[in-house]
Amino acid sequence: MEITTKCNLNCRTCTIDKTKSLDVNLNTAKEIMKECKSLGIKAVRFTGGEPLLNKYIENILSYARKKGFYVLLNTNATAISTATLKLLEKTVDNILISLQGFNQESDRALTKSNIDFKRKIANMVRLKSKIPIVRVGTVISKTLIKNMEKYYRLIRRIGIDNWELYRPIVNNNDSEFIISKKELLKVMGFLFEIKKRGMKVKIANPVPFCITNNIDVSLATLLGATADDGHSRIVWDAKGYFKPSYFINMNLGRNIKKSWESPFLKEIRSLKYLPIKCRECKYLKWCMGGSRAITKIATNSYFKKDPLFK
Repeated sequence: MEITTKCNLNCRTCTIDKTKSLDVNLNTAKEIMKECKSLGIKAVRFTGGEPLLNKYIENILSYARKKGFYVLLNTNATAISTATLKLLEKTVDNILISLQGFNQESDRALTKSNIDFKRKIANMVRLKSKIPIVRVGTVISKTLIKNMEKYYRLIRRIGIDNWELYRPIVNNNDSEFIISKKELLKVMGFLFEIKKRGMKVKIANPVPFCITNNIDVSLATLLGATADDGHSRIVWDAKGYFKPSYFINMNLGRNIKKSWESPFLKEIRSLKYLPIKCRECKYLKWCMGGSRAITKIATNSYFKKDPLFK
């Protein structure tokens, strides 16, 4: 659930429409969670914008805990007070922290904000001490590719061993996030090596497994597409409707079941649009043929081959 459009950062890869300041209210959040419960859905994730800026956040998180959900929260970890930390400790099982830079300068350039980077890192350490699972999420950028070891050392120093990276999904000409196949393979090679050092790390959004000739590297470093594009979850947009994913902004309606069973999502999940060789691959159930959102940007269709597909 994207529960607010408000954010104190202005990340260059963000998809949130900030032209209107919107907060999902408690009644709407309850309505969605009641339907989740009736359908047997066991986990809910709250994101934004920055979800901790939603004025109803305490009541929303407390209600989710009361209903017995496994609660995930995405945050940039810049708005963590002592009271907020106590709330999260009581209500959240799993936190994903956005970390785009490895120092003040790089973070400022990638998030277009003037936050105190040292304070952000201190907040991440505080969260790590209170929340059962804390993960770090970073969009792959030219800056990251040039400084992968520095990012790794910083995250390790914080005490976090769970790092997610994301293939950029941007529909603009920002050269910082135009990543070539060669660069992506370089990142995968680095991740393959740091896994040997005990780091839990993956590219957590869709990349075709056949990008490399070494399937062991793909299996070790690519999560696949099961969590994206409407394959196993849908997203509530703060504007008041369900959509297939963060990056496919299609209004599917206000009802979970009807949205889930929409013709568009059925076609996405059918995978019939993929080449025969792809559909016959034993890794398809994880790979799903790559990213539908990136395919749309590259080809103006959701139902063609991912640009990285061999």
